Formats: sequence, structure tokens, C-alpha cells
Amino acid sequence: MSQSFDSSFLSGSGSSAGKATPTVDPADLVFVGFNRRVCALHRDTGELVWSWKSPQGAGFVVLLYDTDRLIASVQGYTYCLDPATGSQIWSNPLKGFGLGVPCIASISGVSPAGLQAAGEQDAAQRSAS
Repeated sequence: MSQSFDSSFLSGSGSSAGKATPTVDPADLVFVGFNRRVCALHRDTGELVWSWKSPQGAGFVVLLYDTDRLIASVQGYTYCLDPATGSQIWSNPLKGFGLGVPCIASISGVSPAGLQAAGEQDAAQRSAS
């Protein structure tokens, strides 16, 4: 059973916290990342299916769906989630790598958000020259 999206999700105080997570075919989901959070919405109804909050990092979230894994990078911390349930599978703090706009890739290519961020950074550097 899925839940309707409610704006309290943005502040972390909504009805989505701590609920049992149903198993859903990831092909029926749309993944959204913001404010240290990742949520899965049903692609046909927009209903909230699951939500997850990064225990570390802040702000901008980059997502990569890679077949049976959803990779989330949050300001220096990288997490692997089960796309059907939102359960965290593993994490890596990437100590010593620093902070910045993440760009994540798989064998199939680079994430669109990473490409956009890299393009914006290149444009800013060219205009500063």
C-alpha cells in the first residue's frame, strides 16, 4: 500500500517516517532526491511509496538507477539503496575525497544530474576567464 505525498516530508516530520515499506517493481517508480532525502513515487499516481534520509551529508542528492541498485550520493557520502524498498544496502563515506558536486556513472553512462552540474561548472569557469 502506498501513501500520498505530503509536504511535511521535506522537513522530515511526515507520516512517511517509520512506516513498513511495500515491495514494488522499480519499473513502476520515479526516484526523486533533495534535501538529503530520496523518495520513490509511483509513476502512474504520484503516490509516495517509500522515503529514505541520508544519515550524513547535506542538501543536494545525485541519484543513479543501476538495474537492481539505486545509488545516492550526498555531499561526500555514497549510499546503495534497494530501489523497490528504499532499504540501505551499503554506504561509503569516501574519506579523504573532499566535498563537491557529485557525478556518478555506471557501465551504461553518466547520470543526467552529474552531466548538468559539470556543464554548469565548465560554463562558470569559461565566463570567469
